Amino acid sequence: KQQQSGRKSRSRSGSRASKRRDDEDANSDSSAEREEEKRQMRCRELAETEVSEYHEDKILQARRQVNEIESMNNSQREAINASLKQTCTVVQGPPGTGKTSVSVQILSFWTKVLQLTPVLAT
Repeated sequence: KQQQSGRKSRSRSGSRASKRRDDEDANSDSSAEREEEKRQMRCRELAETEVSEYHEDKILQARRQVNEIESMNNSQREAINASLKQTCTVVQGPPGTGKTSVSVQILSFWTKVLQLTPVLAT
């Protein structure tokens, strides 16, 4: 009987340690979830920020420069101009339509002309 009760005692002790680890993991998960929610909220705030909050003269300067880009077609210029109004832009289209070129131009205007930083491109 002593051997059996000793085993039970160790088993209970082991399950307590396991429960503590589970509780710590749950707290860690909860903390990580809160941090992720904060990060997502901040991303939304940044994405919804309007560039018009910045100096209008910089936006006008950028628009003039966009119209001077000879290597872009009208559709691409429109996309770049539209991106000057907001801080979150999605560039999409079929292969070969210049998505990469447009994206590079947008990032260039955001950082060099409008002086928006930080910039995230994915």
